[in-house]
Amino acid sequence: MKLKGDKFYILSFLLYLFLGTNLVTAKDFPFKSSPINPAFEKFIKEIKEGKVPKRLTGKHPLGLIPNPIKLRPHKPEKELKALTLPNRYDLRDEGLLTPIKDQNPYRTCWAFATYGSLESDLLKLSQPAYDFSENNLVNKHGFDPGFNDGGNISMSSAYLARGDGPVLESCDQYPNPGGSPNCPRVKYIEDIVWLPGRANTNDNQYLKQAVYYHGAVYTSMYWDGDFYNKSTYTYYYNGTENANHAVVIVGWDDNKETQASNPGAWIVRNSWGEGFGEGGYFYVSYYDTAFAFNTNAYFIDKPDLNNGNFTIHQYDELGLENALGCGNTIYGANVFRANKFQKIEAVSFFAYEPADYEIRVYKNCNNPNNISGSPAITQTGSISEPGYYTIDLNTPVYVEKDSYFLVIVKFTTTSSDAYPLGIEEKINNYSSGATCNSGESFVSCDGVTWDDICGYYDLTNVCIKALATSTFTPTTDITPIIMLLLGE
Repeated sequence: MKLKGDKFYILSFLLYLFLGTNLVTAKDFPFKSSPINPAFEKFIKEIKEGKVPKRLTGKHPLGLIPNPIKLRPHKPEKELKALTLPNRYDLRDEGLLTPIKDQNPYRTCWAFATYGSLESDLLKLSQPAYDFSENNLVNKHGFDPGFNDGGNISMSSAYLARGDGPVLESCDQYPNPGGSPNCPRVKYIEDIVWLPGRANTNDNQYLKQAVYYHGAVYTSMYWDGDFYNKSTYTYYYNGTENANHAVVIVGWDDNKETQASNPGAWIVRNSWGEGFGEGGYFYVSYYDTAFAFNTNAYFIDKPDLNNGNFTIHQYDELGLENALGCGNTIYGANVFRANKFQKIEAVSFFAYEPADYEIRVYKNCNNPNNISGSPAITQTGSISEPGYYTIDLNTPVYVEKDSYFLVIVKFTTTSSDAYPLGIEEKINNYSSGATCNSGESFVSCDGVTWDDICGYYDLTNVCIKALATSTFTPTTDITPIIMLLLGE
C-alpha cells in the first residue's frame, strides 16, 4: 500500500525535521512506515537544541530514552483472565532473582533493568546465577548516546541480537565509562519478547502471566520522589508524564495498600542499591498511570548452536528503529556471502507485530529479483508478540565458500494496518552509525518485485540474520557414493 496525501507529507516533514532524512516521493515508496513515537520525537528535538531532556535529570539517576517507535497497546484477551494465578507472587520467595545492584551515579537504569530481567529469566530456566556486565552493555551498545546519556530496551536488544553480549561482570566491572576490555560472550540470547504496554490500569493479567511463567520482566515508569512513600515503600503516580525510568517487575500483591484508592501493587526491583526501599525493592500501584505503558520485555534462552561457536550473518547491527508494512503481507530479504563452507542452521529477525512467518533460503543467489530454482528450505511458523526471534531450521542448508545465499522472510498479519517487518534506520543523535550498501537488503509487497531498501529515507537494512556453523562436510549429497563403497 502506498502512502497517500496528507499522511505521507506529514510523515515526510517529521522525518526531515527530527531525523535528518532525505525525502523521496510517495511514488518511490510503496510501503507503510510505522508511526514515530511522539516521546522519542521530543527527545531528539531536545537533543538537537542542546538541552538535557528532563527525563535524564533528577535526584536519583534515571536514564530511560523513549524507543523510536512505540508498540501498539496490549489487547486484553478473555482466555488470559481464565488462568488461575495466586493473589500474591514474589520471585524473591522463589529464589529466582540475583542480588540487587546500584547504577549510581550514572543514567544507566535501562542496562540494569535489562540484566535484572535476563538474569532472573535464566534462573527460571534452571540455569546458573549469572552476574552480567552492565558496563559492557553501556559502553558497547553502538548507538549515539554516551555512557551517561541513557538508553532503552531497543538498544539492549540490538546489542544482544548481534552477539556482543552478555559478558560477565567479572570481566568488565561497573562503572568504567568509555572503557571495556574484550570479553567473551557467555551465551547467545535467542529470543527477546517485547510485550506491549498496558491498555489501561486494569490490564494486568498478561504481565502477571509473563512473570509467573518466564521470570522477571523489564518495564518502565515515571519516577518523581514526591509520589513515593518511604515508610511503606509504595509508589503511586496518576499524572500524564511519559516514563523516565526502567525497572523490573518481579511479582505482584493484589491486596497491597498504596496511595491509590484501591489495593493492588506490582513488586518492583530497582537499581539504586539495597539502601533503597525494601532492600532494593518497592511496590507500585496497579493504578499508576505511567507504569508498564511502554515496551515490556522478557528473554528466552535456548541451547546455543555448536556451543556458541557460530557466525552471525547480519547487516542490522543496531536492530529495529522502524518497521514496514504493505497490507496484510510484506516480504523482507537479505543477501549474504559465506566466507567459508558453512551450515545455515537458524534464521532470526526483529518483528514489530504478531504475525505468521514463512522463511525461505536460496543457495547461489545474490538478488531476489533473479531467483531461479526452488528454495533449499521453506519453513513456516508464527509469533504472538513483537520482538527478536531465532528460528532453528528443520533442515540445515549447506553453502559453499564464497557463495551467496538469500534469506527471505514473509510476514502475514490479520490486519492490513500493520508493520511487521523490522528495519534498521539511521537517526541523527541516536543511531547515526547505521549504514547500508546496495545489494544487501530488499523489501517486497508481493514476493515477486523487490526494492533495495538502501536509499529509502535513511532506512538502512532489513532486520534478518542467518546463524551458521563452519563445516568441512561437502555441500552435495554423497550418500550414493558411500553406499557404493559399502557395497550396498
